[in-house]
Amino acid sequence: MRGGLMTGMAAGMLIGATATIMMMPQLDHRTRRRVNKIGRRMTNSILTLMDTMRG
Repeated sequence: MRGGLMTGMAAGMLIGATATIMMMPQLDHRTRRRVNKIGRRMTNSILTLMDTMRG
């Protein structure tokens, strides 16, 4: 069951990232950099959580 939850979370993250990237041309350079930085942090946090849950 946890595998399904993690897969769903990862899929949601990818869908959200794709939507953000599609909207990015409307944002200025500084905002795009901040969004990318936050996205990388979130990705690393989720991957760390997944590794921890797997044991």
